[in-house]
Amino acid sequence: MAAADPAIQRHVAEALAALNAVYNGSGPSHKEADRWLQEFQRSQEAWSVADAMLRMESAELNVTFFAAQTIHAKIRSNFRELPQESIPSLRNSLVDHLKRWGGAGKSAVITRLCLALSGLALQLNWPDVLKDLTGRLMRAGSVEQQKQAARVLLEFMKVLPEEAVNHRIVVPEATQVAFLQQLCESSGFLLTSLEQIAAGPLGTEIMVQETVFQCLQSWVRHVNVPGDEIVRNPLLSAAFDALGNQELFETAVDLLVEVLRKYKANNFLIVQLMVPKAMALEAAYVKSSEEEDADVARGLCRLFTEMGEAYMDVIMAPDDRGQLKLVQVVLMCTSHPEREIATIPLYFWYLFCRTLESLEPADLRTARCAMFGPCLVRLIGVLVVLMRYPEDVDELASDEIDDLKRHRYDVADVLRDVCRILGGVQCLRQVVILLDQELATLGTLARPDEPGAWQGVEACLFATRSIGRDIPTNEETIVPQIVGMLPRLPGNHHVRYTATLIVGKYSEWLKLHPEHLTEMFAFLMEGFASPEVMPAAATAIKNVCHSCGQLMGEQVLGLLQGHLNEAKAREEHRIDIKDELELLEGLSYVISTLAPDPAAAAIRRLVEPMATGLQRNGVAGGDAKLAQQELDRLTVVVSRANPVMQAGREHPVAMVVRELWPVLEAVSAKHQSSGQVFEKLSRFFKHAMRTCKEHFEPLLTPLIAHLVGTFSVVPHSSCLYCGSICVTEFGRKGPGFTALLFQMLSDFAQAVFRCLQTLDDFTANPDVVEEFFYLVGRFVDYCPDPLVTSPLLSSLVRCGMVGLQLHHREAQRGVLHCLEEVVGLAMTEGPTGKANPRAQQFIPTVEQVLREHGPGLVHELVMCCVGEQPSYSVDGDGGSVAGLMWRISRLCPAWLQEWLQQALGALPTKVADNYQKQELMEKLFGPQADKGRESFDTAVARFTSVCFQNQRSWSDP
Repeated sequence: MAAADPAIQRHVAEALAALNAVYNGSGPSHKEADRWLQEFQRSQEAWSVADAMLRMESAELNVTFFAAQTIHAKIRSNFRELPQESIPSLRNSLVDHLKRWGGAGKSAVITRLCLALSGLALQLNWPDVLKDLTGRLMRAGSVEQQKQAARVLLEFMKVLPEEAVNHRIVVPEATQVAFLQQLCESSGFLLTSLEQIAAGPLGTEIMVQETVFQCLQSWVRHVNVPGDEIVRNPLLSAAFDALGNQELFETAVDLLVEVLRKYKANNFLIVQLMVPKAMALEAAYVKSSEEEDADVARGLCRLFTEMGEAYMDVIMAPDDRGQLKLVQVVLMCTSHPEREIATIPLYFWYLFCRTLESLEPADLRTARCAMFGPCLVRLIGVLVVLMRYPEDVDELASDEIDDLKRHRYDVADVLRDVCRILGGVQCLRQVVILLDQELATLGTLARPDEPGAWQGVEACLFATRSIGRDIPTNEETIVPQIVGMLPRLPGNHHVRYTATLIVGKYSEWLKLHPEHLTEMFAFLMEGFASPEVMPAAATAIKNVCHSCGQLMGEQVLGLLQGHLNEAKAREEHRIDIKDELELLEGLSYVISTLAPDPAAAAIRRLVEPMATGLQRNGVAGGDAKLAQQELDRLTVVVSRANPVMQAGREHPVAMVVRELWPVLEAVSAKHQSSGQVFEKLSRFFKHAMRTCKEHFEPLLTPLIAHLVGTFSVVPHSSCLYCGSICVTEFGRKGPGFTALLFQMLSDFAQAVFRCLQTLDDFTANPDVVEEFFYLVGRFVDYCPDPLVTSPLLSSLVRCGMVGLQLHHREAQRGVLHCLEEVVGLAMTEGPTGKANPRAQQFIPTVEQVLREHGPGLVHELVMCCVGEQPSYSVDGDGGSVAGLMWRISRLCPAWLQEWLQQALGALPTKVADNYQKQELMEKLFGPQADKGRESFDTAVARFTSVCFQNQRSWSDP
């Protein structure tokens, strides 16, 4: 392929010098050489230069690897720049290179050349590529040459299906589909070839056996190899035999797991082969556990678990197929002493319980529940053991604690799945039996607080808490026993923490059993004496107040508030703000159960210290962090204290907001530059509006004036967010509110336009862009009439077109969502099929806006597709490029086709060639185009992926 002319030789010399600088240089020369090589790989000359470098005698490994890598990258991304007449030369050259380097032992170069040839086979949809290459590589030669050729052929066969599904290759989708079909038709030849290699002289080499298994795994994963061909081939049985070889064990497991994942229970021949061979490995698993061979235990656990998941239909079959034994083996795996291995089957148990729960008919479900019930009862004990804290839990780092918590919650989810089959009461009964055993064992110890002594008790309590939702509130036997033992449990803070949370979890049960409420409340209050238990106590009290507020009354309010004030005032173990907010939430729940007058008085008492704190904070020297905390406290109260109101009475939360207004304005003025304070203020107003609803109407005008006035001085995005809430709460209340809200939107828009004069301004204020366009989108959704008839709409679309250029996830999505809402006004039917009865009214205005801005808007959307925009903005719900274009296509398809053709025509060939552009247009507008949203999204996403790879594939060849 390469011409031995002076120009090629000069380029070779330049490339060699640059490679030497990259590998042996440093500083600017190193970076400059690296940039030169990247640019060189993009050049047309790189084809011939790389070929010439591969033909060099005694070249260093880095040189030959770079050359092979270059050809591979060119085939992936720039294949269409190669003249048609040069393709046979390229193919022959690659085969020659494989023959040559196959004998040199440079595996990295061989692999890269195999990838290049695989990519070429895909690009050409090379017919019978396996037979062709086998014939060319395995021609008569010495025994050693035959071995070398077989190794190369094995590597090629391994990477071929992987490259065939590689989405980084720029190739038409139809070509890729056709090539995969061809590989499927070649699978018989592949299996025969692998069998012959395994049975030949090379078959005794461990590395060759490993590659054979890896090759078969690759084909099983990526190619639809017929199951009967897999069964007839001896390699599947050989993989089971290889489990006895330590060097081949992991590769054999990977292959067998892949077979289980690919061929489910409906492939009877494979099931018939796999099940008895896998079940015969039970003794090997037991031996590995006894000998603490974690690698073997892990691999066999994976195998048993995957088989259980793949053959769930067999497990649930009405006839006896020995399925109970498989479930018992998976249960044994779940009992493994190493947590990492024991958790492998957790998803199996989820799938098992959900499948069993939905099994039909009912008599089959009953029979299978009876068969597997004892296994599930044993599983409860196994899961409780998995929930145990390690002995060194107090020495773990915070990230290790987080991992441990996630693990325990995952195990708890499985326990809840078991409850769906056995029932919560039976599961709880089993847990209490285990708890009694743990407590009895603990009582025999000389030091019950020694490491490892309390973990069993705590695990049982954690299990009890985990299934609280599955226990009926009228349970009269087991729960009273648990509630009675809680105050008398060991004093270890981990045990006490979990026991405290149990009270909160069973708060609905307490509501129907108020005789236990006093004792449990006292037990929770004791938790505040321990800093480790305090968070649990606060959470539990909140839950009890939520469920039992009507039973608690004003007396409990006074007790809790007094306790809260005391906890805040003490020097040591002062209550954390998070726990304080939990208590305040509980108090607010109780207030919500009171009559209007006592509720109003209670709210006043509760917010008085907060108001005092804010009043002090609003003067000189006020601390922004303290202001945020006081606003958090107020927000909890106004969001949760919502008593039933009588007609004509002022809502107590509205009363609080009205009375605090001067204080809130003072705090706002004091901390005008603090975005965090304004976020807290906006959140406070949001919850006040949602709690008060129509009772907030008298405060709406001053609130809007405050938001607009503040934003005009300091553009905090939280003001725009709060404005969105105003639209949500009052946008459909009538013309008077619509006019007020439109004036708010207009005032905000003027301030935003002043703030966002240039693209740099947009880039510097992405939060403002995001919240402003979400505000506009919400206005369009709730009360669009005044905006549709205003020239402001055109200005907003023009502003949004600039916003689309932002490389910022939330801001771009906010713009796209807003523009989708605008176009959606004129759609007679939305994406979900819901009719839009007012569409005809809005069509003229929306069409006028599109006529004015459509070409530029579509251009920006195409730029989003072909640039380095994050993939979440291309398709999907909630604002996307494809979503907006789809809406335009529903409204004016001919316009979109024209605008899109113009935008695509402006793209350089290195971004998308003519074939790729035309392919997109055909998928969107061609006679065979599917007009559905999903197909539209898929076509745009595919085009985006192709453009992205055209531009970026060189960065990581």
